[in-house]
Amino acid sequence: MVIPSPDLPLDGISVIAVDDDRGTLEALTLVLEARGARVFAARSAAAALALRAADVSADVIVSDVTMAGTDGLTMMATIRAAEAAAQRDPTPAIAVSGYATPDDRARALAAGYQVHVTKPIDLAVLLRTIRALTGRGERSRQAPE
Repeated sequence: MVIPSPDLPLDGISVIAVDDDRGTLEALTLVLEARGARVFAARSAAAALALRAADVSADVIVSDVTMAGTDGLTMMATIRAAEAAAQRDPTPAIAVSGYATPDDRARALAAGYQVHVTKPIDLAVLLRTIRALTGRGERSRQAPE
């Protein structure tokens, strides 16, 4: 479920959006594109990893944590290892999950995400977080807790 949000533009921001639920991924893609983002949608961790392997560049990754097959935590750890091996700066990443305990948040951060956002997605929080992580928010590079 997606909660409506104020208009927070994402003009020029590229996003890799990852979710194995077709409806959630489509809704997220539509919302982000409507705000000016360029979205690369992936219906699995494997598809997201393939985008990264093909050198698809993104300003931020927004990914579900619990997915069939490879989960978002394993995906993010794989991305972080590849970035380190290539001596690249880490791509800012947001974990999206229905699991909201402090342990769930800690696992997401340990895997390499900068921020953990719970479902249902509050789009105002998500959009502010994307803007902050990409340096386009009110407080550059500082995402909400």
